[in-house]
Amino acid sequence: MNKVVLPVVLVGAAAVAAGGIKYTGDQAHASVVHVVEQINTAPQYEGMMKVELQSTPGYMESSYKVDLIIEDPNIVEMLKIERIPFVVNTKNGFMTANYDLRLAPGELLDTLKATQANPSQPPLQLLTDASFNPVSQELVIDQIFKSDTFSVKEENNEFRIGAFESQGTFVGNEITGTGTMADTVITQNGEQVMKMSGMTVVQSGTMLPGTSYFDGLLSSFEVDAQFGEIWLNNQSANKVVTLNDIGLTMSQAEKADRTLLDFVYSMGAVAVESDYEEPVNLNSAKLDMTFDFDKEAFLTFAKQFNELPRAQRENPFVLMGLFSGLTHKGINLNLSTFDVQTDKGILKADGDVQMAGFDVMQGMQNPNALLQKLDGNFQFSVDESLLQALPDQNPYRELDGLAAQGLMKKEGGKISTEVSVNKGKIVVNGVPMT
Repeated sequence: MNKVVLPVVLVGAAAVAAGGIKYTGDQAHASVVHVVEQINTAPQYEGMMKVELQSTPGYMESSYKVDLIIEDPNIVEMLKIERIPFVVNTKNGFMTANYDLRLAPGELLDTLKATQANPSQPPLQLLTDASFNPVSQELVIDQIFKSDTFSVKEENNEFRIGAFESQGTFVGNEITGTGTMADTVITQNGEQVMKMSGMTVVQSGTMLPGTSYFDGLLSSFEVDAQFGEIWLNNQSANKVVTLNDIGLTMSQAEKADRTLLDFVYSMGAVAVESDYEEPVNLNSAKLDMTFDFDKEAFLTFAKQFNELPRAQRENPFVLMGLFSGLTHKGINLNLSTFDVQTDKGILKADGDVQMAGFDVMQGMQNPNALLQKLDGNFQFSVDESLLQALPDQNPYRELDGLAAQGLMKKEGGKISTEVSVNKGKIVVNGVPMT
């Protein structure tokens, strides 16, 4: 089975079950129909997939056959499959409903069961408990998604995808969720060459009032994804590399009339085992940067982008038009942290830049005019011991030459500089650049 079938199945399961559902206990059937309609009318899925629904509604229990139909010929050719069937069973109560979504019996289910670790269990399953309070008009949805461990074997090679489990809650406009994934391993010729372990995801967000999951409009969110360890075995080079504590955190927040998007990348120590001594060993690294947009311009951009048909999202001129709407009130960038710690020294940088309102298309046609809208200041420093330890000495020689020109400072075993921009005029370490 093609290795990319499973991710598409998981996306399909999430798409079928997610959404802003408004219902009371006796409207569970209408909620399923509504979610299918949302999928079929969402611009982001146009030309890529659609959903067909067959239902057998009942008073206390209902059953549904849901087919996810892939319309993109490139995806069909890659997956060798056009239709992914699901079954959904619901149990209705007073102001409550319980949903159980699984793959329907068929060739795909048989194929997955042949590769899963526990074929007596569903290869993937989404359980949803929902309740509605008619007084507060508040909808509460609790979801648990589970997938088994899958192993795809070809001769003496194996690709094992670890079991995944997530829990999520929708309360009004608030979304929270957590997820964990077991070890994922690749084996070639009977020997492990890659292993990922300790994967966790924690997320939270607030949807804009009156919107649904499919609108993708949030006033705030935070997603924190972590890998405890990524282990790589390069057999041809006789080298084993272990990456520890890899993290990515993304968040959105509103401050006055601005929207802040923050990205934090981090990594712990990198351990290398090889026949050759590594010149530099990484102890830790962190990058933290924040983009600052006008709030109304950002909301308009998000709405317009989410409403774009899929084909237009690949049109660069359409995208540049949208970006111009986002940039017409200016963009700021704050690099609060760039810190690389090694056993041979430290590299650091920080600063910020402000870009006055501009049109993307005009800026591409006249870069000098764009530069005149720029103000900012950045500082950079690196230990000489780190540069001297690098096998390629060209960076050290070049920085040494810049220091001789006054564009860099060498003191206390460090090489540092400061770059400032004022309406496009650049000054490097006090020296104007013309």
